[in-house]
Amino acid sequence: MDTPKNKELEEKGCAADRIIAWRTTGKFWGKERSVVVTYNPRTADKQRYAFDKKLGRLQDGLFEMRSKVRAGKRHWTRISVTKIFTNLCIYPGLSTTWSL
Repeated sequence: MDTPKNKELEEKGCAADRIIAWRTTGKFWGKERSVVVTYNPRTADKQRYAFDKKLGRLQDGLFEMRSKVRAGKRHWTRISVTKIFTNLCIYPGLSTTWSL
């Protein structure tokens, strides 16, 4: 994409950080339409970092839950584990400290 920002990035030697765009047309919902797909490497890196962080929290929560279930801790019934597991998977940003 030929934009002032992309030119600036290229002049600074950061060509890999340029925004990329692809345009095509097709028939969608009964009409001819244009579709533009853009990719920003910087944004993609930030989103990948946040996603990996959330996956790490989810994994930590699941390991903690598994150890409590295996240890036979009180109140760790099938119903409570299912409820906590569901909440953890739906909201991976939640704290992994639970009180039952």
